This record gives sequence, C-alpha cells and structure tokens, in this order.
Amino acid sequence: MNRIKAAAPSIEGLNQLDTAVLLEKYTLLLGMLQYGSSEEKERAKKEFESLEQVIYSHVNSSAFQAAARQLGLAKDSESGVGQLFK
Repeated sequence: MNRIKAAAPSIEGLNQLDTAVLLEKYTLLLGMLQYGSSEEKERAKKEFESLEQVIYSHVNSSAFQAAARQLGLAKDSESGVGQLFK
C-alpha cells in the first residue's frame, strides 16, 4: 500500500534558547491579551504580528496541524497562530 508520508513537525533555524525565549514572550503576550489594560492589549496585538512572522519562518505546517489536533481545534481554525487572536 502506498502512503504519502507527511513531514514531521519541526522547528528549524532556532536553538533551544531561542525557542524558549519565543515561548516565554508568547506566554507573556497571551497574558497581556487576557488580563491587560486596553493599551496593553493593543500593544500585545501589534507584538503578535511581528512574532507571527518569526514563528511562520521557523515552524513547518505539520507542527501547526499537530498542535491543532492536540488542542482539539476545528479543521477551519488550523490556518495559523494569528487566527486565535483576531
């Protein structure tokens, strides 16, 4: 039986420290969106825009799909991180 093998989820071009810093920044921005003042929420939204570019350039689509499956997100919400914050 022929099976198409999907690419494994991966992060390329970042070392462990860079990845940890991005995760920490991401967590802080989520906190700002959830609990921040209106100014902090606006700042977090702007920061997400630049952070998304970094994430999309280093994380492959298989990683997004795997995360969406693990989080139980609907098929139409797998288009990327930014969809969660708009």
